[in-house]
Amino acid sequence: MMDPPAELLTDNSELAEDRGISNKPINNPISFMYSGRSSGLYSWGNALIDNTYETDYINANKEIKTLNTAGNSAVNGKIGILQIGGSNPGILFNGLKAVQQDDAGFGSKLTFVNAGLNAMDLSDILKPDTDYWNTVQSLLSANGISALQVEVIFCVEDNLKNSDKTFNRAVSLKNDFIDLLDLVRTKYPNCKVFLIGDRAYTGYATDIMHKEPVGYLNGWGVKLFVEEYSSGLLPKYPVVNWLDYYWANGETPRFDGLTYVRSDYRSGYIHFTDEKAYELSEGTHQKLKTDIGTSNWYK
Repeated sequence: MMDPPAELLTDNSELAEDRGISNKPINNPISFMYSGRSSGLYSWGNALIDNTYETDYINANKEIKTLNTAGNSAVNGKIGILQIGGSNPGILFNGLKAVQQDDAGFGSKLTFVNAGLNAMDLSDILKPDTDYWNTVQSLLSANGISALQVEVIFCVEDNLKNSDKTFNRAVSLKNDFIDLLDLVRTKYPNCKVFLIGDRAYTGYATDIMHKEPVGYLNGWGVKLFVEEYSSGLLPKYPVVNWLDYYWANGETPRFDGLTYVRSDYRSGYIHFTDEKAYELSEGTHQKLKTDIGTSNWYK
């Protein structure tokens, strides 16, 4: 998925808020208002700008280096990337692993651990003593790395215990993500960058708790979370930023051409097919390789 133009235009003729709908991607290069909030990945638009947040983001990524199991710098060490979330993010990140494997010469120093587990809700992950974190530790060990080698978190999650489908859902999710960040900071003290993505389109879902606008509001929750961090209101490390923005309005092409059709999903229309996961991951892979921060280590 391509980054939108740096210029942020304003659409005064068709405001999503005025029409009471939620069908415009947040990263649309033409800005709009929704529930009193301006679109764009950041409060200032779609792209990073030359400010303190951008500088901190770049510097944090430059600090990522190969570590040994004791968490010390080592030439023959590893950079641990831990993906946390539920089943569909697990499918998505299996796609990312496949894309990485198909990229010749990529990632010799990266150890990617996919902890996207079936039926693992954000409300479950937020419990410090849940079995989820025991399973994560087992996955880390199976991949030959320790918690002290985890320097990057990839996260796509949702709190489906929350049945609210108003904008208040996004605000509540933002607070959940802050709690998750606190937990990550405790469990992975060498984590330098926390990259969070949003859910894709959920309009075809047969299960009401997944159905739109749940997917759309998840993206707004991520946006509010990133903005709270970028405003200096949260502890400085790990640095928070977008992993990628995945939502598009079903069959209606996004500005970069992204769509979702029924055949992109398995039965129930919640989980991606392997082919769709690979397609989405190709965009994320290229984004991380060229990003001003992550390109320092994602190679």
